[in-house]
Amino acid sequence: MAMPLDAEIARVVDQLGEAPYLDLAAMPLAEAMIIARAPVPAYPPASPELTIREVQLEVEGGRIELRCYTPPAEGLLPIVVHLHGGGWVTGSLPSEDARCQFMALRSGCVVVSVGYRLSPETRFPLPVQDSIAAWDWACANAGSIGGDAKRMAVSGSSAGGQLAVAILLTLRRDGRPMAQFQLLTYPAIDPLLSQPSYAEFADGPFMTRARMAWYWDQYLAGADRHDLMLGSLTADLSGLPPALVQVAEMDVLRDEGVLYAERLRALGVEAEVSLHKGMIHGFIAIAPNHPQSTVALEEACTALRRHLL
Repeated sequence: MAMPLDAEIARVVDQLGEAPYLDLAAMPLAEAMIIARAPVPAYPPASPELTIREVQLEVEGGRIELRCYTPPAEGLLPIVVHLHGGGWVTGSLPSEDARCQFMALRSGCVVVSVGYRLSPETRFPLPVQDSIAAWDWACANAGSIGGDAKRMAVSGSSAGGQLAVAILLTLRRDGRPMAQFQLLTYPAIDPLLSQPSYAEFADGPFMTRARMAWYWDQYLAGADRHDLMLGSLTADLSGLPPALVQVAEMDVLRDEGVLYAERLRALGVEAEVSLHKGMIHGFIAIAPNHPQSTVALEEACTALRRHLL
């Protein structure tokens, strides 16, 4: 049975004001971007236990930034390449800093956070190429950040989930060593917005169908929405690694995450779905101090340790 919207999450959403519910598609792009790229709250300083390295990486047509979080260890550690959310339009290394610090300290893995270029300035497929370039850098430079290139995983939240799966599909296509694990948190992998949860939660709470459609439009413009690097609900998923897929109960993106895991299991791949009751899209970032956010991060770290350590 469905739970009502969590009371604390409801208060957080109320504090955000009306902006999350506005139809961005009905606004001039400049005005919509001001709302979409609203300043993020300040986060705590870096933990003294972590070694943090900033990297500038040249990519096709530009440059991206990486932030590498290495926890204390005697030997080389597994590596998690993490792609932030934000509808391909917003999100950044600073906005994901608290999550990446938590993951590095609690999982015992090096976390490489990827500052891929954003849309609409940089559209598909370039953010995919940025993400693959970051993966390649982590593989080639693993030792310099205390990591082991033979034990690697991808992690992605929302839009970052699409980019994380695109890395896996590219590795398989090119016959390269496959990641050992995939961690997807409310992934955005249905560019057609075809799943029942898009009707169930079309008007929210928080993430609406119209808002999600606007994000896809900024990312794709005229690109083919049936491109297999986008639609992980239709792509061949054979040969992909075990997965933990975390979904929020009251989220337009809920059903695509569940279906992705079901498609993996149908191929004999271990794929766990973690359904967070009463939660909304992006709850970890929107309410980082909520107990369910901590639960979600802890279960992610437990899965990373189980599959990589």
